[in-house]
Amino acid sequence: MKEILSLILLAVLVAAFLPWAIAQAKTISRGMAHNSLTTPRGKVSLKPTAAIATQFLIGKRGASASLVAVAAAGNLPLCVIEDTSAAVDVTLGTPIACQLLGAGEGTVRVVGAGVIPIDVDVYSVGAGKVDILADAATGDWRVGRSYTACAADGDELVIVPCLPVFQKPA
Repeated sequence: MKEILSLILLAVLVAAFLPWAIAQAKTISRGMAHNSLTTPRGKVSLKPTAAIATQFLIGKRGASASLVAVAAAGNLPLCVIEDTSAAVDVTLGTPIACQLLGAGEGTVRVVGAGVIPIDVDVYSVGAGKVDILADAATGDWRVGRSYTACAADGDELVIVPCLPVFQKPA
């Protein structure tokens, strides 16, 4: 009889803590950051405004402080979006990890828009990607300096990020 009561108690405890354990596992697997105005090493958790299929794209602030979207050409860059999101994540408001530009320590991975050599300034040029030339007509936001090279459009590279600085055409 004691064994049966022990098993029932164990089943009740498992059932009570299972949702919490699943939520913790999802948070750990997504590399969540703190949701605070003071962030450790520049990491924040923001909610995507649309599905994001590629990691390490440059992000911009969404319609509110808790939202992030992929940066288009000319948008003020905010962060590097370190995770992907599906349509269901947008619907549920599931936050994803983002590295604020110029607020963290060390280097970050980004996606290049073309051939990028080592040790050159890189700019947010649209579609969440970086490139070496600011738009000749309008200018672009400098987001860092390349630490590794990029061989082709869509390849990842490592940059030393900086606070975004608008570069006007010469």
